[in-house]
Amino acid sequence: MSPSPTPQSFSDLKRVFSNQMSLTFETDGFSPLVGRIFALLLFAPEPLSLQDMADQLGVTKAAVSVQVRALEKHSMCQKLPTSGRPERLLLHSRRFQHDGYPYDGAEDEFCT
Repeated sequence: MSPSPTPQSFSDLKRVFSNQMSLTFETDGFSPLVGRIFALLLFAPEPLSLQDMADQLGVTKAAVSVQVRALEKHSMCQKLPTSGRPERLLLHSRRFQHDGYPYDGAEDEFCT
């Protein structure tokens, strides 16, 4: 098997990363959709609703809702309550803070 070609754009990088996360999460017993959702949240410039994720991934909101519960159960994302809008989801920063990613140091802030 030959190595994957180097991504030529940020969009390519996100696609390759999403595919890899699908495979990784599937290897760990999750649905491949969990990996795609995880990657989408990781690269999201702002919090996403279930419907936002469903639209971007080309799946139903119900499918996203079921798989998000798996991420929440393992503390890999958290619902952010919002007033007058659907709840938004973010990756939990305490588990995913890396050099170079935005993080303001607050205990309950999130990394996007």
